Amino acid sequence: MILSVLSSPALVYGLMVARAKNPVHSVSFPILVFRDTSGLLILLGSYRSYCSEIHEKVLHYLPVSGIIGLILWWEMFFILDNETIPLLPTHTTSLRYTVYAGKVQSWTNLETLGNLLYTYYSVWFLVPSLILLVAMIGAIVLTIHRTTKVKR
Repeated sequence: MILSVLSSPALVYGLMVARAKNPVHSVSFPILVFRDTSGLLILLGSYRSYCSEIHEKVLHYLPVSGIIGLILWWEMFFILDNETIPLLPTHTTSLRYTVYAGKVQSWTNLETLGNLLYTYYSVWFLVPSLILLVAMIGAIVLTIHRTTKVKR
C-alpha cells in the first residue's frame, strides 16, 4: 500500500512526459521520475545489496586491473623526460633520442598576436564581454512589453 502511494507520482510524471505540450516541461518530467524512483530504491534499501554485488565483482577484476595499472605506470617512464620528474635517474627516463630541430615552430604574425592577446591581455576581453552582456540584458528588458491582456 505504501509503495503504491509512493510510486504513483512516478507513474503520473511518466505519463506527463508524453502529454506535456511545453518542451521544457516534457524534459523536466523525466528528472522528476528519476528522483522519485531513486527515492523509492533508497527507501527499499536495494541500493545496499546492489553495492555489495558490485563490490564482489570488483574483487575478481582486481588482479587484472593491477597488472594493467603497473604496465601504464611503467610506460610513463618511457614517455616522460627527466625535466618533468627531476628525482628520477637519467638512465630510466631518457630512453628516447629527441631531435629538437623538428620541435621549433615558426609562428605567423596573427598567431603571435593571438597568443599575446589571449595570455597576457585576457582581462581586456573579459571586461568588454561583461559590458556587452549587460547591454544585451538591458535591450531585452527595454523591449519587453508587459501587457495584462495575453492572447493564447
